[in-house]
Amino acid sequence: MAAFINPSFTFINLSHPDDLKDRDTISHVRQTAMTRVGMLRKMRNSKKTKFGHVFELQPPEYSSSDREALSRVGLETLDPFACCPFPLDAAASRLCSNFFGTNDGYSLVLRSAWSFIGFHNELSFRTLLSNSALYSQMLQSGRFLTGDTAESLQLHNRALQMMHQRLDNPEERTSDGVIGSMSGFLMYDFLTDNFTGWNRHMAGLLMMLSLRGGFETLNEEQFPVILSWTDICGCYAQDLAPHLPLPGVWLQSVVFPFNIYSSAKKTSLCQILNEELPQARNWKALYELLFSLVSDPEKPPNTWMEPMLHRLLSLRPMHPNTTPSRASLIEEVCRLGALLFLAPIWRSFGIHPVRSKRIRQNLLALLNGHLVEWGKLRVLLLWALAHATREADEEGERAEFAVRLAMVMRKMGLAGLEDLINEARGVLWTEGCGESWKEVQAVLEGITRIRILEK
Repeated sequence: MAAFINPSFTFINLSHPDDLKDRDTISHVRQTAMTRVGMLRKMRNSKKTKFGHVFELQPPEYSSSDREALSRVGLETLDPFACCPFPLDAAASRLCSNFFGTNDGYSLVLRSAWSFIGFHNELSFRTLLSNSALYSQMLQSGRFLTGDTAESLQLHNRALQMMHQRLDNPEERTSDGVIGSMSGFLMYDFLTDNFTGWNRHMAGLLMMLSLRGGFETLNEEQFPVILSWTDICGCYAQDLAPHLPLPGVWLQSVVFPFNIYSSAKKTSLCQILNEELPQARNWKALYELLFSLVSDPEKPPNTWMEPMLHRLLSLRPMHPNTTPSRASLIEEVCRLGALLFLAPIWRSFGIHPVRSKRIRQNLLALLNGHLVEWGKLRVLLLWALAHATREADEEGERAEFAVRLAMVMRKMGLAGLEDLINEARGVLWTEGCGESWKEVQAVLEGITRIRILEK
């Protein structure tokens, strides 16, 4: 056994490094190595009974901390250039690195789809470059864009020319390459805040999919993922129902997670929902699912964010040409509040824009146009107004939400921000977002000072 613990070494003298290539030297090294291996085998067999090896099989132990550590050491890192079939110059490498490097908080499924589609063909690659130029500008300026840049426009026009050439060929009009490239044009419109162009390109994509035979005819799983993602981005910004179904990989991520993280407050609120709004089953099911996902430390938000946004955008309790009921009004306020609640979490994944202005406008219009008897469900209105106040990026809009929020707090007997957060925590809450409430606190304190002066 000592031979294994303290192995001996055999040294072979060489006069020059090139001697390693000599056939005689190589043969001598091999002979020496095999002799040593034979001696070790003979020694092990002769002492097998004396030094027996005892193996004990134990099941592996896992914990949430182990899983977190694995992700930190890089098991979810991605080399986006691994899919690139052609050489990149310095400018293209810089643009692509800015895009992938600043959005690494998104799920591995989505980042893999970005890489696969972006390098699928030259047309897709041109759209990737034009979008990467926009990301580079956002990275430099520190704000979202409302128009093209000189670099992105040049790259975008080149991609448009290539798309027209593909569309002139009947065999390519509904190919994977052309349909996948549409995600790049949709994203360019989204990043430049051009939703007229976005809606036009979405109509074109839907026509291509119809001519091809449907969404399910796409050959690679990355295509449904990236197309659904661009659909969710544009529909969130406009508060529209999604045009495309969820891909299977995302459907699996929001299978109802029965876990141990339910709380008494959630159970109490669900019971009140059953009593006050027995017909609001769709919202109640979504709320329970979202509560479980947010409360589960083993399910990071980037694994379920897009599927939950898709479901919330698909929920439409307010039917056109019909008088809204109390239940439909409360459901709609909760739906909009949930979309605003998720906005800062979604935004934390990277520098990708999360445009919530239309959702805030719809919530304000709903509250201005209808009176609702909230009863025991007033905490839901408080929660929705709190997140709308936090999300508002204009002083006048924030003040309008804050006035309504202060009125609800007064009716509920809440003294300040701490009481507000304690109540909101019982509906839906994520840790680590305390900094984002400073502006809410400031505007609420301003309203309180005005009331004191009036008295």
